Amino acid sequence: MKKKMIMGTVLMLGGAVLFAGCSGKDKKTEASKESSTIETSVEQKSNDTEETTRSESSVSEGEAAYPYEVSLDVLSSNGNFYKEGMNIPQSINVSFTDGVNGVVDFITSLPDVDYQTSYTVTYQQIPTKTIRVTAGGENEIREVSVNTELVLGEMLQNDNNNSLAGNLYVFTNNNGGVSLATPNYAGNMPAGSEDVMLEYLVK
Repeated sequence: MKKKMIMGTVLMLGGAVLFAGCSGKDKKTEASKESSTIETSVEQKSNDTEETTRSESSVSEGEAAYPYEVSLDVLSSNGNFYKEGMNIPQSINVSFTDGVNGVVDFITSLPDVDYQTSYTVTYQQIPTKTIRVTAGGENEIREVSVNTELVLGEMLQNDNNNSLAGNLYVFTNNNGGVSLATPNYAGNMPAGSEDVMLEYLVK
C-alpha cells in the first residue's frame, strides 16, 4: 500500500515538473515570437525611413541640379515671343510635337511682307550657366542664370536667305513670366558686348 502511494506521488510530481517545463518552453517560444515581430517591425520602419529619405534626397538633388529650369510644359504654354527692333525677327514661335523635339519659327515683319525662317529644335536642361541679356523693353544689360537650352537643328524654311545661328535659352524673368534669350541678330552691340543676348517676352 505504501509503495502504491509513493509511486502515485512520484508520478504526480513528475507530471507537475513536466507541465512546468512545457509551460516554460511555451513562454520562451511566445517571447521569441514577440521579439521577432518587434525586430521585423523595427526593420520595416527603418527600411521605410531609408526609402523616404532616398526619395526626398532624389527630389532635392534634381531641384538643386536645375534651379533655374523652365519646364517643357510651361514653355509649351508660353511659346510665342515678341521683341521690337530693326534687323531682327520680331516674333519667335516655339512648338513641340514630339516630346522634347519641335520647331521654332522666326518671323521678320516688314511693312509689306513677313519673312519666316524655321528650324527643328530640341529642348534640354544644362548645368547652370550665366548669360547677359538686354532687358525686354530697355537697353539695360543684366546677368541671368539659365538651365534650359533650345538647340537649333535642321533648317526647314528660309524665305529671305536669313541664317540665324546659335542656340536659345529660356528663363523666368523678374516679373515671373517666361523670357527667351537669343543671339543678337542685329549685331549692333559695342566691342566687348558681343556675348549679350536679346530678351524676347511672351506675346
